Amino acid sequence: ISESNNPPFSIYPMPCRDLLYLCHHTFTGGEWNIKTLDGRVVDIPYTFDEDKVILDFSQCHAGLYVLQYTRGKSVWRKKVIKE
Repeated sequence: ISESNNPPFSIYPMPCRDLLYLCHHTFTGGEWNIKTLDGRVVDIPYTFDEDKVILDFSQCHAGLYVLQYTRGKSVWRKKVIKE
């Protein structure tokens, strides 16, 4: 598994309060998840809107999370700060 510093997506706003927008350039053939710092996967409700995914963080506690996207043998991670 390799990690890349240039993920095929961007996220905003950062930090987020309720909604986090995940804009993807190419999201085919991969999977993504949100994890706590201790590695637990968090079930975040989401919806699709054209070229972005809208993640609903409103029920999450304030803190630091990690968004991970895996495609093939490549893995990308971004920190998410929830206020």
